[in-house]
Parts: sequence; structure tokens; C-alpha cells
Amino acid sequence: MDTSRLAQTYFDAWNCRDPAAIASAFADQGTYRDPATGQELRGAAIGAYASELFTAFPDLSFDVIEIQPAGDGAIVARWVMRGTNVGPFRGAPPTGRTVTLPGVDLLTARGDRILSVEGYFDRLTTLEQLGFQIVVQPERVGPASFGTSVHIESRRRGRPGAFSLTWIDTRSDAEAEQVQEVTRAQIIPQLVQLDGFMGLLAARVGHRLFTVTAWERPDQPRQLAVSGPHQAAADRMLRGGFSLGGQAGVWTLHHGSPVLVRCSCDELINLDAGSKTCVCGRPAPEPAPW
Repeated sequence: MDTSRLAQTYFDAWNCRDPAAIASAFADQGTYRDPATGQELRGAAIGAYASELFTAFPDLSFDVIEIQPAGDGAIVARWVMRGTNVGPFRGAPPTGRTVTLPGVDLLTARGDRILSVEGYFDRLTTLEQLGFQIVVQPERVGPASFGTSVHIESRRRGRPGAFSLTWIDTRSDAEAEQVQEVTRAQIIPQLVQLDGFMGLLAARVGHRLFTVTAWERPDQPRQLAVSGPHQAAADRMLRGGFSLGGQAGVWTLHHGSPVLVRCSCDELINLDAGSKTCVCGRPAPEPAPW
């Protein structure tokens, strides 16, 4: 088959959103890689990746700008990918935003099958169009490691009676992203419905993930062990061979400083002392939720 026709047939499979047709365009040991895969994909993994993209962008399409044979079975294809993000992708929640992403594929072919596809596009452009925060930081400097976090609040104003603390060590980015996706899509919606839930801080540093959850009473975290996604995730770690290990516990306050709020006059007010007004006479501001 003519290499230009082969490349067009390949992009037609993407535009038909047909993972099986995309995977079957490759030779038995054919490989696919782009900035989002992190590694070469082969066989069924290529179709699975396409399915993941179609879940995240159900209207995904490629406008092929140019296909140029480059000799010895090589093809250069310039394209613009378009799609609206209405499903999760690689652990990130859907944003509902549309992307218009230019890129280039370098294909090599033999006969009527593709030997390799190397895709190139700007990941920063993708993330910015999706509305994600872009934080540039090192993974590690000396003893310090860096990561990302998310905070969920319940608007409850009292002082917590306990904190549940968990951590899990995963074996890869893929496992860590699975933990993040389950936490965002399943566990957080469960938490906010539970009696006594006051707030959550979830963080990831490398392949380790942490949660700090505030509760009104120390017995309330037991609700998570009864049923639901949190219990399913725990069972997967304990009996399903997932992750390297982890730990969970409930901690109560030994001692704590008073809750302070700052008045518009710049004075600090001690709410634990029962102060309702500032020395300037203005009402004390509401404390931030835990």
C-alpha cells in the first residue's frame, strides 16, 4: 500500500473512534508513543490507550494538514487534534473544556502495516487549554520531595475531634494515577456524605500518596470500613496485589493553639476565648472551615 494512503487510513481509524482498527493498523511488533504515554505501547495496549482518549474526549478528531513521504517507509504527518474533555484521563477529572492541539506524527511502515508511530505535541499547551494549574518544580532537592495536593471542605466550623491519616506507596505512575482517580471520582463523593466529615487534604509526592481527614469524633472514620469505594480500595490493596503497601490510623488532638482570625483593623482575635468582637468594636470574622 502507498505510504500516504496507509497514513490516511490510520487517521481515518482515529476519526471513526475505532480502537480495534487503530491497533490493527500496526504490525505485530509495531509501537506507538507520544508525550502522554510515557513509554512505547504495543498490540492491545495501543487500542486501550485510544479507548482511554475516546472516554476523555468522545468527540475527538484529527484534521490532517499534510502527509509527506520521507523515503524508506517513513511518513511525516502534521495534524490538529480537537476534542472536548468530558471524561477522566490519566487520573485527572474532566474539565469540560475543548482543546485544539497541533502536532506531528513520524510514522514508519512496511507493506500495508505500520512499524512505529512517534507522536509529538506540546503537553503544556494541552494542560493550559484544559484549565489545569501548571506548577514547575523539581521532584527532589536534598531531603525535600515535592508533589501536588487537593483540599475538600465541608463548611463545618467546629474544632475536629480526630484526624484519620493514611498513606500508600505505589509501584509506578500508573498505579499512583489510579489511586488519584479513585479518590477524586469515588472516595471524595463518599466522604462528603458521611456523618462528622469536616475536611480532607490529599497529597501525592512521587509514588507515595497521603490523606489527612478531619472528623468531629474519633469513631466516625469507621464508617469508611463498612462499604463503598474506600472499602473496595482497601480490599484491592490487602487482597488484590495492588501497591507496595501503606498504613492507616486515627489520631486525636494532644494540644492545640487557639483559633485566631484577623480583623479588618489588623488585630488578631482569639475565638477560643469566646471573643465575639475585636478591640476596635467590629464583629469578629467567621473562622475558616477546617
